[in-house]
Amino acid sequence: MIPFGDPSVSSFAKGVLAALPAANVPGDPFGSNYASLPPDTIVDNKGDIRVDGTFNQRTTAFVRYSEHQGVINSPPVIQGAAGGDSNGTVKIFNQQIAGGVTHLFSQNSILDARFAFTRTDGGKTPYGQGVLPSLEGGIPGLPTNPITVASLNVQSVANYSSFGTQGSNPQFQNPYVYNPKINYTWIRGRSSYKFGYEYQAIFTTIDDFNPVYGEDTYNGGFSFTGATSSALSSSNTGTKEAVALSDFLFGARDTYQLNNFVNVHLNQRMHNFYFQDDIRVNSRLTVNAGLRYELVTPQWESSNKLANYDPTTQSLIQATSGSIYNRALVNMPKLDFAPRIGLSFQLEPKTVILAGYGLGYAQFNREGGENMLSYNLPAIVNTNIVQAPQFGQPGVLTQAAESICTAAQAGAPFNSANSNPCFRTTSQGYPTNFTSPANVTAASNLTTEARYIPKNLPTGYVQSFHLTVQHQFSTNTTFEVAYVGEHGVKIQVLADLNQAEPNQVTATCNTTTTSGCLSLAARRPIPTFTTIEETLPEGFLLYDGLQTKLEHRTGHGLYLLNSFTWSRAIDNAEGHLEEVDGDSGRINLQDPRGNRGPSGYNQPLNEVLSLVYDLPFGKGRTFGTDAPTWMQEVLGGWQITAINNASSGMPINITYSPTSGQSASTILVQRPNELPGNPVLPKNKRFRLPGNVGIVALQNPALEKALEGTTVTDPIFSLPTANQTYGDAGRNSVRFDAFYQLDLGLHKQFALRPEGTSFDFRVEAFNVLNQTNYAFPQSSYSPSSTSFGVVEAASTFPSRILQFAGKIIF
Repeated sequence: MIPFGDPSVSSFAKGVLAALPAANVPGDPFGSNYASLPPDTIVDNKGDIRVDGTFNQRTTAFVRYSEHQGVINSPPVIQGAAGGDSNGTVKIFNQQIAGGVTHLFSQNSILDARFAFTRTDGGKTPYGQGVLPSLEGGIPGLPTNPITVASLNVQSVANYSSFGTQGSNPQFQNPYVYNPKINYTWIRGRSSYKFGYEYQAIFTTIDDFNPVYGEDTYNGGFSFTGATSSALSSSNTGTKEAVALSDFLFGARDTYQLNNFVNVHLNQRMHNFYFQDDIRVNSRLTVNAGLRYELVTPQWESSNKLANYDPTTQSLIQATSGSIYNRALVNMPKLDFAPRIGLSFQLEPKTVILAGYGLGYAQFNREGGENMLSYNLPAIVNTNIVQAPQFGQPGVLTQAAESICTAAQAGAPFNSANSNPCFRTTSQGYPTNFTSPANVTAASNLTTEARYIPKNLPTGYVQSFHLTVQHQFSTNTTFEVAYVGEHGVKIQVLADLNQAEPNQVTATCNTTTTSGCLSLAARRPIPTFTTIEETLPEGFLLYDGLQTKLEHRTGHGLYLLNSFTWSRAIDNAEGHLEEVDGDSGRINLQDPRGNRGPSGYNQPLNEVLSLVYDLPFGKGRTFGTDAPTWMQEVLGGWQITAINNASSGMPINITYSPTSGQSASTILVQRPNELPGNPVLPKNKRFRLPGNVGIVALQNPALEKALEGTTVTDPIFSLPTANQTYGDAGRNSVRFDAFYQLDLGLHKQFALRPEGTSFDFRVEAFNVLNQTNYAFPQSSYSPSSTSFGVVEAASTFPSRILQFAGKIIF
């Protein structure tokens, strides 16, 4: 019990809790709870103007202007001054001017030249910015720039929805691209030669460095009365929630961080050359062969606001004026040759064989801010302090205990050489000059994450190949079967170069006692740095697929298309901005092969059946051709569509939350131990949580005993020991429920006046059978967790949706 009237409870915490919305769900089990699902609003407008001109019989040209403006207002689930964890207001502006000239020298010689300028402004601002009242009164050290100010900065209380603004807000990326290209085609004999060159000059202004209004985390367990961090880790969810909320009430944050507000201006140039030859060898065989060469600079910053980690000197080096390397701190790859070849062979009049191979380079590799060298000291300062108070249980603390800052200490400017002299409570805010570039020293590397790209980083590439056989069984029926494969290597993935070694087994750090286990910081191999996020060419992917397609048309208005795929996809990391189901875009450097597993998007079986049927009544159809006009308009000309989709379930990556003694890095996702068996509960053995707030779909010993009275004697998952960072569970080792959905549509065009004008009307029912499809369950494991394996509404595919749409065509 926490006495809310206790004078030790911070007035800041009281103000935040008082600003939360009032409970709006009456009755058990939701009494005193708040439910909210506010809709987004979208305003979207776009238009084009195009002018085509013919100068003479040989020369034509065009010019086009396009513009798009969109605004998305995305309110948070928790609204009001204490909420704001959403995208807020998103504004998008696209503008393009394009033109081209085509000149015919002769029937066998054609030149085509084009140019485009593309501008994109896309960004977001915090929810309620400048409108909601501030809850930060009296908190020192917060920025005052109106672009960054919100009603409340990020207050991340473990096991609760986050209070305050979204941590990545504000943010924008504004690329401007100049893109001229020229192509020349020359037809000679059986060959059609094509030569081309394309140039891109890319200028991108970025604000993607957060949190610029501060972030406080309450995950230290300082209010826990148990003896060890292991005891806290094995406690039930209610205890963990109470401990974290108590820390918040008393202002006992375990970390606080702040980023300075900076815009960077990135530049990149791309030169692409290609040659291609289409050879008609004979009447049955055509071969296409080509070679592309890509010369792409690394990114540099207009004012040299780049830095890179140097493993030789174990320090950050700064960009300077001069060569590409001096400005980008990364060398430019010069051997990016991409061959490709394809063929089409008519085996017999109704059978064609197609085959192809191509190599493509991954020149665009944006992993958020994680692979940007501009996100380094001294230009970008993201200071992160980890702390522990003197009143916490020694067995729970992972840092040296400190006394609470005195008024003099709290008011002193930040000193990077002594970054954490005392325990600074939430109400004591942030030190002066906390993120000032002028205050950066070598010691700042212990409080700010560094980014590292090896100077000779190669360009990743993917080899794609296929063999396809197409056969026409009749005038109306064709069938296609294909093998499709991809093999990608040297793909960019992320890791922590300063990943910590596991704790050695000692008398005070073993399976029974953890009092002598070293913290994460004490186990890092480079003691003068904290996390060093490395971009390295260790990513790979493998895809093998058998694909079939059956297409059938009848003379009675029926069209059928059936597509089936049986495949496997294997890689060692998810795309960093595509992480789902517990997966990660970062690899474990101590066991890179251990990251090999099913891709996050791997669904081995996919079956899609599409039908389009013109109902046989109406003008030009089997019945009703001579029906009265009113009957034609009401009953004639309708079309029915159906799409039936069945596919394998998505993979799930089982993870756990390590203690400081187990943690390998603050940016890695770690997995527990796993025994053979399938943890996915059969549907007839799943059970609901009280109040129907979720379905338990994975084996969860704590919930099964508490709610079902069942004792699990052979749990599949278990936590690693204090001397392990990773368990033996494989990446994406669990496959969840299959997906089934039937969509139906009804469509008709109504003729309007003047002639050539019509009204297109459409009714669509998605998931018309209202099939319940679970996307994925909670995948963070703990023996006492009351959320592991639970599927909630937010992770369930939509139920039946009815949609009416109409448009005027003229």
